Amino acid sequence: MRTVTIMHHHSRVGKALRYISVNLHRSFTVEDLSRVACYAPYHFHRIFRQITGEPVHRYVRRLRLEVSAYHLLFTDDHIIHIALEAGYHSHEAYTRVFQQMYGTTPSRFRMRLHGPDVSSGALLVASKPDVSLVRRSLTERRLAFYPYFGPYARVAEAWRELGTRLKVLGLAPESLPALGIVHDDPFRCREVRYDAAVLLPSNVSVAGRLGMQMVPEMECIDMPHKGPHVLAAHAYVRMASTWALLGSPRSLRRLPWYEVYERPPFLDGDETVSVHVQAAIGEL
Repeated sequence: MRTVTIMHHHSRVGKALRYISVNLHRSFTVEDLSRVACYAPYHFHRIFRQITGEPVHRYVRRLRLEVSAYHLLFTDDHIIHIALEAGYHSHEAYTRVFQQMYGTTPSRFRMRLHGPDVSSGALLVASKPDVSLVRRSLTERRLAFYPYFGPYARVAEAWRELGTRLKVLGLAPESLPALGIVHDDPFRCREVRYDAAVLLPSNVSVAGRLGMQMVPEMECIDMPHKGPHVLAAHAYVRMASTWALLGSPRSLRRLPWYEVYERPPFLDGDETVSVHVQAAIGEL
């Protein structure tokens, strides 16, 4: 298959992946998704499986289960309410599928918010889900940022505005390490607070043009994500579930979480990102 054709398929399926993430709490069909991707249903299903490695229904079910696991860890919602949100009509059906994926029941999983107590730089691997995490020690960082409040799926607007303002100041955005700070839960809030930020050299001032903030020194867990930006939130969900499955006295902080980039994303119009999702850990 030609490279141009492969890129074309990835772009179209990427639209469907974004649609799934934004509408995960709603009902939709393969026909709905195929229209989003501008494919015939049969062709869409085949291309979707080639790119994601999963049939559409299995991919959607996995994402809903992952989000339900996140809600078990970070909310006090009744398990049956979480099961209904995930698309299951009984506690028994939800428990059976959840146990197949995570190797434990929802009630036992809820008690395992803590993660492994390991040294910085250690690689952590859990068998279910199949995810690798890295623990990192981060120093204090001085950031210039542009604040955004709106749907998580549209944070590209903040990054483009940040890029414009940096250029007015004579700075080259593509040369600056970047950090997205997610202050609200995109799975529970239709609009979130989000800071699009860059790490500035110590001799640069942007007073009056952009906000300034310090991100404190911290221990964190890191997980890479490459794909549509909106799915970075699902990478955080997967990271939290893996941390819980590994088990330990250290707590994973729900918010904020951080999106670490080599340079600000979206400047070239591409919605696909390569990012490290990070969350702080500490003692309860």
